[in-house]
Amino acid sequence: MAEHLVVPRSGSAAAAGRISTWRTITTALLPRALALTVLHVLARTGLAYAVAYWTPFSVAARWLALAVVVVAAAVWGAIDGHRHRARADRSARDLPVFWLGVAFVAAGLSGLVYGVLGQVSSIRTDGNAFVFEVTTGAAWIVLVIYVPAVVGVAIERRFGS
Repeated sequence: MAEHLVVPRSGSAAAAGRISTWRTITTALLPRALALTVLHVLARTGLAYAVAYWTPFSVAARWLALAVVVVAAAVWGAIDGHRHRARADRSARDLPVFWLGVAFVAAGLSGLVYGVLGQVSSIRTDGNAFVFEVTTGAAWIVLVIYVPAVVGVAIERRFGS
């Protein structure tokens, strides 16, 4: 990854490839990761309020919060799978690896944001400490985003029109 941070000499083919790869990562990965981060933080915040104020519906709220993030990742993965399948040059991007990167960035950011939010606000974070949110919570978020996205990619590649 450090090779992407090196400023290459102008005119070299390898340099152009690295710059192109870096642009692809920043223009494709970051919007997905940021959108899923915001969606996950909003879902968890809504869940915290539902558990605090609508206790009889807390189980349904948990499933709803999980479903919102899972469906969003699966639909976005399917859209990427459709675009990738329609493109003539399929070697341009390995979508499972790309979505793993999206999942790691989104998980790290949402764990960080929600951990800080739990420390500085009155939102009840189920007693989870900041370290838990950034480590174990982030690992769960990686799975919640990555698995549905890759399933969406696979379904669209296999059965899409």
